[in-house]
Amino acid sequence: MASVYAEEKEAAPTSIVVDKTKRYQTIDGFGASITDGAAWLFSEKLTDQQLNDTFDMLFSREKGIALSFLRQPIGSSDLSTKFFSYDDLCNQTTVSCTTPEGVDDKDLKRFTIAHDRQYIIPMVKKAMSLNPDIKVMMTPWSPPGWMKSNRNMAGFDNVNKNETILLPEYYDAHANYLRKTIEAYQAEGIPIYAVTMQNEPMWPEGSYGGMHVDSKDQALYIKKFLYPTLVKFNLTATKIMVNDYNWDFAWYTEDVYADKETYNVVAGTSWHHYSGVPTAMSDIKTKYPDKDNWVTEASSFKKDLKIIKFMILSDKALLLKKVIKNLQKVLQEVFLKKYTYYVDKILLKKYVAAVNDLLGLRKPLNYSKGD
Repeated sequence: MASVYAEEKEAAPTSIVVDKTKRYQTIDGFGASITDGAAWLFSEKLTDQQLNDTFDMLFSREKGIALSFLRQPIGSSDLSTKFFSYDDLCNQTTVSCTTPEGVDDKDLKRFTIAHDRQYIIPMVKKAMSLNPDIKVMMTPWSPPGWMKSNRNMAGFDNVNKNETILLPEYYDAHANYLRKTIEAYQAEGIPIYAVTMQNEPMWPEGSYGGMHVDSKDQALYIKKFLYPTLVKFNLTATKIMVNDYNWDFAWYTEDVYADKETYNVVAGTSWHHYSGVPTAMSDIKTKYPDKDNWVTEASSFKKDLKIIKFMILSDKALLLKKVIKNLQKVLQEVFLKKYTYYVDKILLKKYVAAVNDLLGLRKPLNYSKGD
C-alpha cells in the first residue's frame, strides 16, 4: 500500500559521536506512562501473544527499545477509563462525582489501590520483568474530591467558575495519601523513585482531574507536610520533585526553591514541554547546580497523528523505519539538552499502534473505554 508520506524525502543520516572523555549530566532513563487507558487496552484488547510482542518492543533490551522510566498517575488522569482516586466517597464514573458536604476520610480508612490491581499494576510488573532497572515515579492529577474546594476531582469548578484548590485542613491527609500510595505500590514489589505534589499545578482543567496549587503553597506543603511524613514512615528514598509544569513556568520552580527549608529537601524540578523553551532548564541548573531536572511529560500532538496515520497506511518495513527514526530524533534532542530523563506521555499508545499494524490488525483498536 502506498504511504501517505511518499512525498517526503529521506533525510541524510545523522551521526552521533560519543566522546567518553567528556562527562555531563547523568541520564536516569527514557520512558513513558502505563496510564489507566493504556493498561486497560493492554489487558482487555490484546491477545497474550500481542501483549508479549508489545512489551518486548517497549521494554526488552534484546528485542525492543528498553524503556527505563515510568511516570504513573496516582488515580485517574486525562488518559483514563473513568474518574477515580484511591479514597472515593462517592460513585465515580466517566463524570466526576461530588462528595457531599461534611463527608471526609481524614484517617484514610477507605484507602485502597484495588482499581490499580485489576490491570495497571500487572502491566507495570510485566514491564519490570523485562527491564528490572525501570524507575517508577508517581504523580496525582487530583486528590480525592473531598479534600478540595469543589469536593470534586475536576480541576475547574464549572458551577462557581473558579479553579479548585486543596483545602488547608486536608494538607496532612493529602501527604498521607501520597505516603500510603508509595507504601501500597512498594508492597506490590514496585519501588517508587519519586513523587510530585500535583500534575500541572497551574492548569486545573475542568474535563479531567486537576487542581490549582500556588508555588508558595507547594513549598509550604512540601516542607511542613509531605517531607515530614516521608521521614516519619522511612520513605525518604523516594525523591520529591517540584513544579511539574511547563518550561515557561521556571518562575514557579524559583518560588519553591526560594523557601530554604523546602529547597533542602527536594531533589529538583519536573518539567513539561508544551510551552516555553528548553533552555529554561539550563538556566535553572546554572542557578541551582545541586538540583536535578527531569522532563516528565511530553506529547507531539500533530506529529503523533501523522505517525499514527503512517502506522495504519504504511507497509511493515517502512513502519519500523519510521518508528525508529522518530525515536532517534527524540534521543538526539534529549542528549543535546540538560534532561535527566524524558517521558512521552502517549508513547505507549504510539507503539501499541505500531505493534497492532505489525500483527496485521488493520482496524485500529480503541485505546480505552473513555479516551
